[in-house]
Amino acid sequence: MWGIGRLLAGVAIALSLLFTPLTAEAPAEAAPVAVVAQQPTPEAPAPERETDAERNQRTAMGVAGLVLIGVVLLSRKLRKKPMLFFEKKK
Repeated sequence: MWGIGRLLAGVAIALSLLFTPLTAEAPAEAAPVAVVAQQPTPEAPAPERETDAERNQRTAMGVAGLVLIGVVLLSRKLRKKPMLFFEKKK
């Protein structure tokens, strides 16, 4: 049982390292309050579109999550444990 737990933890760590972005965005600089108060309020900026890289990363994270859930359910089935923590009444 400990072996399966270590295997699942290793897979989770490997997937998280594999799919994390390597570049970090710098936080936006705050404008001085006096300058902001003197300027008229601009229109709301248009919402940014999701780039292909972000979409691919989200898809990869979703697939990795589904794979991990499948591995957990399969390991519970192989150990003959209830898969969903409740049993059907016959």
